[in-house]
Amino acid sequence: MSKFKLFGEFKLFVRANSYFFISAWKKHKSYYFIYILNIFFASFNSMLFVVLPKLFLNAILEEKNFIKGCAYITGAILFSLFYSFWERKSAIKQNLNLVDILLDLKSKIYDKITKNNMLSFEDNDYYDSITKAMTYTESAGDSIIKLISDFIAVLISIVCISYIIARVNPFVVVALFTAIILAHLCMRKTNKMWFEYQQNERLPRVRLHNFLTNMFMDKNFVSEIKINGGLKFIKRLLLGNSLENAVYEAKKDSERFKWNFTAIILNSGQQLISYIYFGYLLFKDVIDFATYSTLFAAIQQFTESFNQLLSMNIDFSNKIKEANLYINFLNDNQYVSRGTKKLEKFKEIHVRNVKFSYPGQTGFAINNISLKIKSGEKIAIVGKNGSGKTTFIKMLLGLLPPLEGHIIIDNVDYSELDMSSLLLNMSAAMQKPFYLPIEIQKNITFSFDYNEGQLIEALKFAGISNKINKLPNKWDSILTKQFSKSGVDLSDGEKQKIALARAFYNRYQLLILDEPSSALDAESEYELFQNIKEINKDKTVIYISHRLSTTVSADKIIVFDNGSVVEEGTHDELMKNKGIYADLFSKQAQYYSKEKV
Repeated sequence: MSKFKLFGEFKLFVRANSYFFISAWKKHKSYYFIYILNIFFASFNSMLFVVLPKLFLNAILEEKNFIKGCAYITGAILFSLFYSFWERKSAIKQNLNLVDILLDLKSKIYDKITKNNMLSFEDNDYYDSITKAMTYTESAGDSIIKLISDFIAVLISIVCISYIIARVNPFVVVALFTAIILAHLCMRKTNKMWFEYQQNERLPRVRLHNFLTNMFMDKNFVSEIKINGGLKFIKRLLLGNSLENAVYEAKKDSERFKWNFTAIILNSGQQLISYIYFGYLLFKDVIDFATYSTLFAAIQQFTESFNQLLSMNIDFSNKIKEANLYINFLNDNQYVSRGTKKLEKFKEIHVRNVKFSYPGQTGFAINNISLKIKSGEKIAIVGKNGSGKTTFIKMLLGLLPPLEGHIIIDNVDYSELDMSSLLLNMSAAMQKPFYLPIEIQKNITFSFDYNEGQLIEALKFAGISNKINKLPNKWDSILTKQFSKSGVDLSDGEKQKIALARAFYNRYQLLILDEPSSALDAESEYELFQNIKEINKDKTVIYISHRLSTTVSADKIIVFDNGSVVEEGTHDELMKNKGIYADLFSKQAQYYSKEKV
């Protein structure tokens, strides 16, 4: 290997683990100090039990000093006990240090995920890159540091043992090196095959298997397959996936077996020849029994240490690759907005000729949309399923970037904005909100130190105050019984109100509601839209609704069809136009009239 390649690999090693090294130094300097002591103790302990047989036998057989021989044994055992004690205590300390360091590394991944726009989740490779980055944070640079410390300790041991063997015959050392290096080359071959399989083929299979397995922890999923008789199908899908993975992995194992077995033959062969050779020297009285016992132990230690050293080289290479996957994920900015301008308040959003298409989709989900949204307006968006409504509001929230055209807020293009400042001025309740199995108030506030007054206002806005106040622990009740016996299971309508309370709790200028009343009864729906008008008088509110009775009082109604805006105006104006909106409204009004009859 050329010095340039070595230097390149060293640079890659430092770059790939830089976050870990810096975090470890800032948080726990003892982390490095413990490993330095480990190197010294491990090296000494390894050599001690190689030379101990010779010291003991010479003391007894040649010097006829039994006490001295016992002293050697006692000292070695006492040091071994001390080393075991130190190893265990330092491991406990290192584990605590490591948890704190790894949490810091994981937080960088979470930050990165939230900085990316939602287009990233349309990319299958993106999911794999998250998994690969997370894999690094399970052991991270700690594995690298441990490998380095072990490497130094083993290297010291090999140098000392080589000296002991070379004093008898230096060619034996050369032969041992040659056999072990050949075995190592075989192991590198099999490692390369396995690493590529793990990263490129096995990972997507494992992700799918874990997804299917975890679905059985979801009560809604279990209910669905029971009701619709899907258990046999899902079981066959899951078990078939498991069997397929096992068969494929066995095939890969078979491919690398021949290289593994060749390495085993080489290692066993060099040990056999060495033992026979030194046995012959003992038989010819070239060496004494004490020397032979030392050489016997030395060969075992040499083989073990040198193989360990070469295995470390393979592990080291793998860990650098894993670390590089972590760095690559953090440095991949293809889905990150590079805008830096801060947004405080806004008066108008202007959408100009915006187009958007999801990866792999033919045609546009949003096709040449232009419109204006003024501060304080109450805007209803209507249209058939798949007409582009939800995609459009995700673009307004900065979650999806326009493929063509511009979204401009007070003369500043979205591409120039710091998206975090944009989202501080917006709040939303999306069509499929998520819930955490924690206290209701934390599900709403996303805070450990919430504002009680704001929380009460949010609950009133969402129309769920009465329900929450009747619970034994009120808003400190755990949402779901899955992780707590005292938890509560809310209906879909009540959960939707939790999502509405969450959206209202955040201080915002623009409130976006995607199907805010889809799971609400008629009375709750009426109360919600009264609150939207009364509580949000000075706020901009945009809501998507399929129930057109909620759109009558909107300042503006925007009608979507096939990704385009086909109508825009007030309820009265659109009814006069007798277009799509008037047709939809008339059909729904007719339905409600029949219901009343």
